[in-house]
Amino acid sequence: MTRPLAAACSLALACGAPGEPSTAPSATPSTTPTPQAAPDPPTPAPPVTPAPPIPSTCSAPFVVPPRHPDAWIDQAAASPAHPLGPWGTRPMQGPSPDRETLVNGCTELLRTSAPPFAEVLHCATGDNQRPPGPGNMPNHHLLVRTDRGWWAYTLTHTYWPHRREDEVQLARVTDVVVADRLGDGGVEISALTEVGPPGGFKNRDVFICGVGPSGVPACATHRIDAGGPFHGEGARSYSLTVTCAGSFELAGWEGGKQPKLVHAAATLAFP
Repeated sequence: MTRPLAAACSLALACGAPGEPSTAPSATPSTTPTPQAAPDPPTPAPPVTPAPPIPSTCSAPFVVPPRHPDAWIDQAAASPAHPLGPWGTRPMQGPSPDRETLVNGCTELLRTSAPPFAEVLHCATGDNQRPPGPGNMPNHHLLVRTDRGWWAYTLTHTYWPHRREDEVQLARVTDVVVADRLGDGGVEISALTEVGPPGGFKNRDVFICGVGPSGVPACATHRIDAGGPFHGEGARSYSLTVTCAGSFELAGWEGGKQPKLVHAAATLAFP
């Protein structure tokens, strides 16, 4: 090979053969990313101001006295009260968009309203123009409407026995009142029920219904009078007091072989 040809071959090898890609590193200049502006800080949420408490309209304790003066109840009330803790409640049935879905064929006996209840109804099923009987046994219901719909609670019902030796148990609801019982500015519903044979001793129960933070109406109940032999097994009689501060007291006696005096204190608040 002559020197000019060798020089040409060396130059061709150094520069790369025609049509072949070069393996030399690219001389493309590096790019620097443009700095991004910092995001705006989040806007703080406005402070939440709690709603002011609703003024209480409770002016006096809610008292259910005994049927008759009773020295044992007076003696129990004079003793120190035993703390029981919260008084239990049961939620009403609901909500429903209409009342007929909850209780059908219920005759209104009382209708009123007061916040938080848009409507309050005491009604009874059956035919109130006919006497109670096997085909006419009224059920008494409490119906309320809130912003979530209708709610129902069964207060009591008439019982007609299947055996002749059993007595008819006639039911009656009295003293249905809508008022601020707990001093919370809203209203509660109180009622008394009586169930027993015609002309005989009646069992009595007290109901207090209201709405708490859950928005679900609920009721608390307690039997304050029960029959049986005087001071005998199963008999009882109480005086009940609910104060405007939400405290609840029972004073009375429970019958048995050795009757005992009872004075108990609890708190009442709706969940």
